[in-house]
Amino acid sequence: MSKYPVQKQCAGRFQKNEGFSHIEILIVLLILSIMFVAAIPQMQQNLRLYRIESATGLLVHSLTETKLTAIKHNRNAWLEINTAERKLEIWTTNQNNNPIRTNLDVMIPPEVALVAASPKQVTFNSLGRNQPNSMVVMKFQLTNTNFCKAITVSAVGNFTTAFC
Repeated sequence: MSKYPVQKQCAGRFQKNEGFSHIEILIVLLILSIMFVAAIPQMQQNLRLYRIESATGLLVHSLTETKLTAIKHNRNAWLEINTAERKLEIWTTNQNNNPIRTNLDVMIPPEVALVAASPKQVTFNSLGRNQPNSMVVMKFQLTNTNFCKAITVSAVGNFTTAFC
Protein backbone atom coordinates (compact mmCIF):
# COMPACT_ATOMS: atom_id res chain seq x y z
CA MET A 1 0.00 0.00 0.00
CA SER A 2 1.12 3.46 -0.83
CA LYS A 3 1.23 6.18 1.81
CA TYR A 4 0.15 8.81 -0.73
CA PRO A 5 -3.56 9.66 -1.32
CA VAL A 6 -5.26 7.67 -3.97
CA GLN A 7 -5.98 9.59 -7.14
CA LYS A 8 -8.45 8.63 -9.79
CA GLN A 9 -7.75 8.98 -13.44
CA CYS A 10 -10.61 10.73 -15.17
CA ALA A 11 -10.45 11.44 -18.91
CA GLY A 12 -6.67 11.43 -18.94
CA ARG A 13 -6.30 13.83 -15.93
CA PHE A 14 -5.72 13.10 -12.26
CA GLN A 15 -8.35 14.42 -9.84
CA LYS A 16 -7.93 14.79 -6.03
CA ASN A 17 -10.76 13.71 -3.78
CA GLU A 18 -9.75 15.99 -0.84
CA GLY A 19 -10.18 19.65 0.22
CA PHE A 20 -12.81 22.36 -0.05
CA SER A 21 -14.06 23.99 -3.20
CA HIS A 22 -13.83 27.74 -3.71
CA ILE A 23 -17.61 28.04 -3.33
CA GLU A 24 -17.56 26.34 0.08
CA ILE A 25 -14.79 28.63 1.32
CA LEU A 26 -16.64 31.72 0.07
CA ILE A 27 -19.85 30.63 1.82
CA VAL A 28 -18.00 30.15 5.13
CA LEU A 29 -16.32 33.56 4.78
CA LEU A 30 -19.67 35.18 4.00
CA ILE A 31 -21.29 33.64 7.10
CA LEU A 32 -18.37 34.74 9.30
CA SER A 33 -18.48 38.30 7.95
CA ILE A 34 -22.25 38.54 8.56
CA MET A 35 -21.73 37.36 12.15
CA PHE A 36 -18.95 39.89 12.66
CA VAL A 37 -21.02 42.80 11.29
CA ALA A 38 -23.94 41.80 13.51
CA ALA A 39 -21.66 41.81 16.59
CA ILE A 40 -20.16 45.30 16.05
CA PRO A 41 -22.98 47.30 17.79
CA GLN A 42 -22.79 45.05 20.85
CA MET A 43 -19.00 45.41 20.99
CA GLN A 44 -19.33 49.21 20.79
CA GLN A 45 -21.85 49.25 23.64
CA ASN A 46 -19.59 47.02 25.74
CA LEU A 47 -16.69 49.40 25.09
CA ARG A 48 -18.79 52.36 26.27
CA LEU A 49 -19.78 50.48 29.41
CA TYR A 50 -16.14 49.57 30.05
CA ARG A 51 -15.09 53.23 29.79
CA ILE A 52 -17.70 54.46 32.25
CA GLU A 53 -16.97 51.55 34.61
CA SER A 54 -13.25 52.32 34.41
CA ALA A 55 -13.76 55.99 35.30
CA THR A 56 -16.09 55.05 38.15
CA GLY A 57 -13.52 52.57 39.43
CA LEU A 58 -10.84 55.28 39.42
CA LEU A 59 -13.04 57.59 41.47
CA VAL A 60 -14.03 54.90 43.98
CA HIS A 61 -10.36 53.88 44.33
CA SER A 62 -9.36 57.51 44.93
CA LEU A 63 -12.16 57.95 47.49
CA THR A 64 -11.03 54.80 49.30
CA GLU A 65 -7.43 55.98 49.31
CA THR A 66 -8.51 59.38 50.67
CA LYS A 67 -10.53 57.76 53.45
CA LEU A 68 -7.59 55.51 54.40
CA THR A 69 -5.21 58.50 54.36
CA ALA A 70 -7.47 60.34 56.83
CA ILE A 71 -7.59 57.33 59.15
CA LYS A 72 -3.86 56.58 58.85
CA HIS A 73 -2.72 60.14 59.60
CA ASN A 74 -5.51 60.79 62.14
CA ARG A 75 -6.51 64.06 60.47
CA ASN A 76 -8.80 65.27 57.71
CA ALA A 77 -8.02 64.26 54.15
CA TRP A 78 -9.89 65.35 51.05
CA LEU A 79 -10.23 64.39 47.43
CA GLU A 80 -10.26 67.32 45.04
CA ILE A 81 -11.84 66.82 41.64
CA ASN A 82 -10.04 69.15 39.26
CA THR A 83 -12.36 69.23 36.25
CA ALA A 84 -10.23 71.73 34.32
CA GLU A 85 -7.15 69.48 34.35
CA ARG A 86 -9.23 66.25 34.58
CA LYS A 87 -7.37 65.09 37.71
CA LEU A 88 -8.23 63.52 41.05
CA GLU A 89 -5.94 64.78 43.83
CA ILE A 90 -5.73 63.55 47.43
CA TRP A 91 -4.77 66.14 50.05
CA THR A 92 -4.19 66.16 53.80
CA THR A 93 -2.28 68.38 56.22
CA ASN A 94 1.09 68.00 57.87
CA GLN A 95 1.96 68.62 61.56
CA ASN A 96 2.03 72.39 60.93
CA ASN A 97 -1.46 72.24 59.40
CA ASN A 98 -0.14 73.02 55.91
CA PRO A 99 -1.89 71.22 53.04
CA ILE A 100 0.14 68.51 51.27
CA ARG A 101 -0.78 66.36 48.32
CA THR A 102 -0.34 62.65 48.98
CA ASN A 103 -0.86 60.95 45.63
CA LEU A 104 0.32 60.96 42.05
CA ASP A 105 -2.02 62.35 39.43
CA VAL A 106 -5.01 60.17 38.69
CA MET A 107 -6.37 61.26 35.33
CA ILE A 108 -10.04 61.11 34.37
CA PRO A 109 -10.31 59.52 30.89
CA PRO A 110 -10.93 62.10 28.14
CA GLU A 111 -14.19 60.57 26.92
CA VAL A 112 -15.76 60.76 30.41
CA ALA A 113 -17.15 63.94 31.96
CA LEU A 114 -18.09 64.68 35.55
CA VAL A 115 -21.60 66.05 35.04
CA ALA A 116 -22.76 66.49 38.59
CA ALA A 117 -20.99 66.76 41.90
CA SER A 118 -22.44 68.61 44.83
CA PRO A 119 -18.94 69.62 45.98
CA LYS A 120 -15.82 69.35 43.84
CA GLN A 121 -14.18 68.08 47.02
CA VAL A 122 -14.99 65.19 49.34
CA THR A 123 -13.52 65.37 52.85
CA PHE A 124 -13.10 62.52 55.34
CA ASN A 125 -12.31 62.99 59.04
CA SER A 126 -9.92 60.88 61.11
CA LEU A 127 -12.65 58.28 61.65
CA GLY A 128 -13.20 57.88 57.91
CA ARG A 129 -16.55 59.65 57.95
CA ASN A 130 -17.69 62.04 55.26
CA GLN A 131 -17.54 65.66 56.37
CA PRO A 132 -19.80 67.54 57.08
CA ASN A 133 -21.80 64.34 57.67
CA SER A 134 -23.93 64.66 54.56
CA MET A 135 -24.41 62.54 51.45
CA VAL A 136 -22.36 63.43 48.35
CA VAL A 137 -23.43 62.35 44.86
CA MET A 138 -21.14 62.51 41.82
CA LYS A 139 -22.07 61.50 38.28
CA PHE A 140 -19.84 60.49 35.39
CA GLN A 141 -21.25 60.56 31.88
CA LEU A 142 -19.70 59.25 28.69
CA THR A 143 -19.51 62.10 26.16
CA ASN A 144 -21.94 61.96 23.22
CA THR A 145 -24.00 59.21 24.88
CA ASN A 146 -26.53 58.81 27.66
CA PHE A 147 -24.36 56.33 29.61
CA CYS A 148 -24.16 57.70 33.15
CA LYS A 149 -23.00 56.29 36.46
CA ALA A 150 -23.55 57.84 39.90
CA ILE A 151 -21.23 57.44 42.87
CA THR A 152 -22.76 58.18 46.28
CA VAL A 153 -20.70 58.78 49.41
CA SER A 154 -22.81 58.36 52.54
CA ALA A 155 -22.41 60.36 55.73
CA VAL A 156 -20.60 57.43 57.37
CA GLY A 157 -18.12 57.19 54.47
CA ASN A 158 -19.51 54.24 52.48
CA PHE A 159 -19.58 54.28 48.67
CA THR A 160 -22.25 52.98 46.32
CA THR A 161 -22.40 53.08 42.54
CA ALA A 162 -25.42 52.81 40.24
CA PHE A 163 -26.33 53.57 36.66
CA CYS A 164 -28.29 56.82 36.29
